[in-house]
Amino acid sequence: MFNWQQYPTVNITHSNPKFPAILKEIPDCPKKLYLKGRLDIQKNHTLAVIGSRRYTAYGKQVTENLISGLAGHDVTIVSGLALGIDSIAHRVALQNQLTTWAVIGRGIDKVYPATHERLACEIIESGGAVMTEEEEGTPSEPFRFPKRNRIIAGLSEAIIVIEAAERSGTLITARQALDYSRDVLAVPQNIFNLSGKGTNWLISQGAKLVQSSKEILEELGIETQDATMRNLANLTALEKKIFEAISAEDKSSDDLSRQLKVSSQEINQHLMKMLLEGIVERQTNGKFVAKIYN
Repeated sequence: MFNWQQYPTVNITHSNPKFPAILKEIPDCPKKLYLKGRLDIQKNHTLAVIGSRRYTAYGKQVTENLISGLAGHDVTIVSGLALGIDSIAHRVALQNQLTTWAVIGRGIDKVYPATHERLACEIIESGGAVMTEEEEGTPSEPFRFPKRNRIIAGLSEAIIVIEAAERSGTLITARQALDYSRDVLAVPQNIFNLSGKGTNWLISQGAKLVQSSKEILEELGIETQDATMRNLANLTALEKKIFEAISAEDKSSDDLSRQLKVSSQEINQHLMKMLLEGIVERQTNGKFVAKIYN
């Protein structure tokens, strides 16, 4: 049985050597942090993953695939424990044995939203941390979330935006990251997806378009060869057949459907995963080609 109150609270002031150095770089750095769990500030690269509370199936799939592709690397996933993409990011990080930190916009004495208390406990049990700058007893109020978001941006070397509407807190966090000279990455969206218009706007303004875990690792300065080979080793039986088929000759999803006698919908689902993991790439003619690394 998980019980939030069983975890002791630690108060780390700005002058404490355990205070994250990367957070001290921002001009409006908090004077102290209240946290439960362990804040290992030396070990990993930090990546913020943010997106819409009202996420789409596409946004969920992208988040799961991109973070899964980081497994085995020294990457800590930072997010806000909110409903939607935030909580998906934390859960996928846990499933893939990645450290994750959650920054909340209220006092550390309670978890917000309350439905995420178990998730917060699992983050701590896995070696991560939940933190805030707010005093105990401070309630969740709308004006506190931009304050929370600046800490998420400040803790991270790079920030990836999965989905964002034209006007959203997610875009506020992305702008804060730019102000702090952090790398801003964004996942391209369907132009008819209202919850993705902000993401496409970020790309038009110069955010790095990201389609694979490999690109994220490269942006963090992490060697990607091992990740690609591991992804190849973890292919399902059908994905291996797809990879073998397009290794012999570039093919469209319809070509693969006919050759492998599998529905186009199922083929496209696996191709999306393989695209995000950097195993295949799509050419301008719509056909897929295998990415083989020597």
